[in-house]
Amino acid sequence: MLGSIRTSRLSESESADFHRMKAVYHRLSMRWHEADSLNTMALNFYRQVDDTVNLKNTLLLSGMIYVFTNQPDRAIERFSELERIAYLENDFGSQGHFNFMIAQRYFAKNEYGTALQYVRRAVANVSNQDDLQTQLAHYYREIGRMYARLNAVDSAFLYYQKALNVWFQQEHSDIFISRLFSDISQLHLSNEAYKQALDFAQKSIRYRAHRRDAPFFNLTKARVFIALNETDSAKRYLNRVIQSSRNRYLTIAAYQHLAEILDVEGDYKRAFYTALNRMDFFDFSRRDVEHRFFIQRFTEMQLENENNMLKLAKRNHEFALLSAVFAIMMLAAVFLFFVLRAKKREKVRLLLQREQELKNQATIAEQENRLLKQENELILLYEKSATLRESLFRRLAVSEKIPSLDTANVQEKKGNYTKIALEKSDWKELVETVDAVFNGFSSRLSKAYPCLSPDDIQFCCLLKINVSMQDLADIYCISKAGITKRKMRLKKDKFHISDSRLDLNEFLMMF
Repeated sequence: MLGSIRTSRLSESESADFHRMKAVYHRLSMRWHEADSLNTMALNFYRQVDDTVNLKNTLLLSGMIYVFTNQPDRAIERFSELERIAYLENDFGSQGHFNFMIAQRYFAKNEYGTALQYVRRAVANVSNQDDLQTQLAHYYREIGRMYARLNAVDSAFLYYQKALNVWFQQEHSDIFISRLFSDISQLHLSNEAYKQALDFAQKSIRYRAHRRDAPFFNLTKARVFIALNETDSAKRYLNRVIQSSRNRYLTIAAYQHLAEILDVEGDYKRAFYTALNRMDFFDFSRRDVEHRFFIQRFTEMQLENENNMLKLAKRNHEFALLSAVFAIMMLAAVFLFFVLRAKKREKVRLLLQREQELKNQATIAEQENRLLKQENELILLYEKSATLRESLFRRLAVSEKIPSLDTANVQEKKGNYTKIALEKSDWKELVETVDAVFNGFSSRLSKAYPCLSPDDIQFCCLLKINVSMQDLADIYCISKAGITKRKMRLKKDKFHISDSRLDLNEFLMMF
């Protein structure tokens, strides 16, 4: 049934439930390793999603697996986690139960002090709960059995008595009291207190709950009579076991005790046939065990086959995943190839663009060099032109009256001002010459600044041809400071130049 389930189609939750059920199945067939592996996978999922109900069941299964595989430390770890969950849920009964199971594991490790400490915790968890008194009685009985195995007789009797006291206060089951009396009988028997052992064995038989339990109690009573050397009574109870028991192991034990009694009494014939019957039962039991073993092996082979099928399906699934991953990697490689090729093309394009930019820059630099060369040539031409203009101004008639224009006869003046008187014809010649040399300077100036008077135009023409301040002062019969003030008034009032760094001479030279 479980083998027909296709795990690849299950969700994570369903897969965890499937692993837990499969682990239970493997545990029943005593395949502990497979059960532990599957149960651990389910346990990890339930912890991850915080599924407390399934987590508790899975932890309990895990703990029992470790009990049967004799791993007490790991079992203690699981039961301790269950005890913590029960504590958080305020579940006293479960706390007591798991503390008791931890105690049993420590007892199996021969750590008796720790075992008794945990079993007392179990008692403390349930002792004040009215609905858990039955559980308390069982814990008292188990503590008594622990002390009995430690040969602490007084402590064992004390806890057996506590178990009886609690049990008698409840609506008790006779089977539990019968087993308690049987435990006490065995304890007396181990200490060779035969009379007390017989008394409690008889009490155990009186309280037996079912006829199926009778052979066990009869065997116990027979062993007591053997110890008391009352062979007739022992044989009577051994025969009852042989006649009524459906448990072959009790029957084999009864035959063995009976054969030993008959051998001691010298009845060798009956002892022989009794031993022979014991051998027949033993062989029958052995064949039954072998039969069960073969059934178990067949079941294990079936489970192994199912497990191999699951592994094959898992491998097929992994192969499909690997194929998908390989296909994705191939697509990624192709995509990377095209991306790298595109990047390479872009890099080549950028290199070509850079090369073109460098060529353009070289062309621009070459053009700039040509422009600089042309500019130098223009400067030379301008300088030649200025020289020619100066030469032209020196040839004017008016230049003889203005010393700064007549560079050939310049003399440094000292003392008082010398008046320079320019006739109307001189001013006309001066303005016409400036217009001819400077592309209609006066006309352009009048058009650009209509507020300029003819006298202002004449003054600007003198500034244009770079007449010195001294000559200007002599022409207008004022001081140099007066000339400076006139220039400032023209700059602000007529030309509206607000830049203090720009001189009127510079402005007119550029105009």
